[in-house]
Amino acid sequence: MGDTDPTITEEVVLQAYVLSEDTPREPLENEGGTICNPFLIRNMGCAKWLKIPQSRLIEEDDPKYKTNILGIRNSGELSGLINHGRTCYANSTLQSWFHNPIFRRAILSIAAETENPGKKVILALQKMFARLKFSIFKAIDPAELYATLDMNQTDEHDAQEFALKLTDFLSESDATLRTIFDTNLNGSLQYERKCLSCQETAVVKENYSIIRLNPCDSLQQALGEKLEEEKLEYRCESCELGVEASRTLQFLTFPPVLQFEVNRYRYCPTAQRNIKIQSSFNFPDVIDFTPYLELKEGDSTENNKYTAFAALVHTGSRADCGHFVMQV
Repeated sequence: MGDTDPTITEEVVLQAYVLSEDTPREPLENEGGTICNPFLIRNMGCAKWLKIPQSRLIEEDDPKYKTNILGIRNSGELSGLINHGRTCYANSTLQSWFHNPIFRRAILSIAAETENPGKKVILALQKMFARLKFSIFKAIDPAELYATLDMNQTDEHDAQEFALKLTDFLSESDATLRTIFDTNLNGSLQYERKCLSCQETAVVKENYSIIRLNPCDSLQQALGEKLEEEKLEYRCESCELGVEASRTLQFLTFPPVLQFEVNRYRYCPTAQRNIKIQSSFNFPDVIDFTPYLELKEGDSTENNKYTAFAALVHTGSRADCGHFVMQV
């Protein structure tokens, strides 16, 4: 019919079915309908069938959408996630993942068989990411994803803890995602320990996915302090005595995606509880990490420049409560 009816053009089809131009896979059969299918981004009828208030939709009669034949969110416009009670820690974490193009492409590329509990989580995450990227909703509801994770939405949790648990869960659920996480998040470092009595040196290498830093004025200062020599007491096998030793940390490789966690709490013996550290922490938009690498002769110094893409911030004056926000 489309070949003979001149009124059915490609533009008409695009207006009727808003599909991602880089859709990595076809929707599964059991995703069905506009309610479940993440690639029918327009969600025609959602306001009626899902009881979504019109106020949550971007007004389609806005002049800027009249020139957008796809009717989807314009480039540069962002959508939020609805907070279900105390889910800001999860919302902020997932927004930071979404704004990382490596993770976003990886999540959207998985073919999720819904009979597998782990793949149900991936499918729900795909739907949420697709709507965050393309829909005209002002805010996306993550309730389906949180239901598949069996989250208690009235409990408070730490955002970094949630990210680690979700990364482990997704890695166990899908081999492709496990490879993506391992390749893009893991770097290597080594600790060099020297006995100050007999001068014997021991080197221990290990992998890391997060670099934990103490509070400082800036990222550069915090990294510099982390690489400083420290003194410690240990039992030397050669001396067979408890002696003083020095230990230094050296970064051997940095992964494509660098994650930092800045300690924002300290224990107060007087109050017998953790106290929130309120000092500022500055970091540049672009930084070259070559000075913080242990380079050997002939090692390349390319690809060591990184651009900040997200900062997950805890707001509030107390360590045991508050609010997580994500800034891009």
